Amino acid sequence: MNHVHRRRLLLDVDGPLTTGFVEFVCSELQLHGIPALAHLVDDWDPMNSFNTPDDVRQKVRTRLVQANVAGSFTPRAGAADFVEWARQHAAVYAVTSSWDSPFWTYERTRWLCDHLHFHQNQVVHAHDKFIV
Repeated sequence: MNHVHRRRLLLDVDGPLTTGFVEFVCSELQLHGIPALAHLVDDWDPMNSFNTPDDVRQKVRTRLVQANVAGSFTPRAGAADFVEWARQHAAVYAVTSSWDSPFWTYERTRWLCDHLHFHQNQVVHAHDKFIV
């Protein structure tokens, strides 16, 4: 099938394909006295689940965009196999958060290429994933 006419499947990375992002945010929130636990997250932005004050949000975001964070998460069991299976049926793209950082975008793209075998052109960094 011609690639132009293939169906496109956009996969959210954080949560469905990886573990670690929500856990990282929760551990950072706990350092600021917020009793954040991953199983209590009920919003796409984990900090919204705990009414996080703006000053703490900024501190957590500053930690998220530091070197070696975006590449530290773990693929979910079966994620790579699922992505390979999906590629038999559609053009598959990874959709991940965009952070204003010289590290995040590079590390996240590298991680997706190394762990889930995406090509860098198959990684979409979006500030708001709801637009894609």
